[in-house]
Amino acid sequence: MIEKSELDDFRAELKRMGYNPNDFDVFTGERLGKVTKGIYPLNETVAVHRKSTDVLEEYRGGHGEAWGAKATEDVRAGKFGRP
Repeated sequence: MIEKSELDDFRAELKRMGYNPNDFDVFTGERLGKVTKGIYPLNETVAVHRKSTDVLEEYRGGHGEAWGAKATEDVRAGKFGRP
């Protein structure tokens, strides 16, 4: 689950870079990780989709993952198109 503060931070960065935050959707999903001693860790996938360019990128989410920073780097690098 994405924390509200993470999503707010990502949207603030989009706005700072000149993008419309409403042009981006952020989705989450869960997947099972590698089994270790009978324990099935749950990993989160965070997908960021820019509607106007139809670009979709996926990031690792969950505790200790910096999906927002990685997504922001990709936006800054132009992976989602220009503002």
